[in-house]
Amino acid sequence: MVQKHNFYSYDAGITSMNYKYSDDAFFGYTGVKIPMLFKFSISGKRVIPFFNAGFSPLFLIKNDYVHINETEYLSKDIIITQDNKMAITTQELIVAAGAGVKVRVMNKIFLNIEGRFEYGPGLFKVNHLVNSEFRENSKQVLVLVGLNF
Repeated sequence: MVQKHNFYSYDAGITSMNYKYSDDAFFGYTGVKIPMLFKFSISGKRVIPFFNAGFSPLFLIKNDYVHINETEYLSKDIIITQDNKMAITTQELIVAAGAGVKVRVMNKIFLNIEGRFEYGPGLFKVNHLVNSEFRENSKQVLVLVGLNF
């Protein structure tokens, strides 16, 4: 499964020296996720409920990160800086669990409807940030609909 995500983060405030600041961070990645789940089905003829759980490792093919900081000093001078210092991992091991139903539409054609929750430790390497309270993890809720034939 190929994933492409782009997301944005914003923060603003006043420093201890009364400087106004704003931080904009733009993140993006493209990756391949390989779900490896154990599936337990409850027998049925037309409707077959099921549960699944397992791992879904994500391997990043491409990632982007840009941080833009604006600081306004008491003199009203505004300094704008840009960096890409955040370290991003190349993979994430995700734990997944879900449930759904498989419904026979006709003969050997089935409609699958599934809900799944995925949790991972996150994509950012934060151990290089000294004295940082930054914490990150990934949580995804998925609704999957498909046909088996």
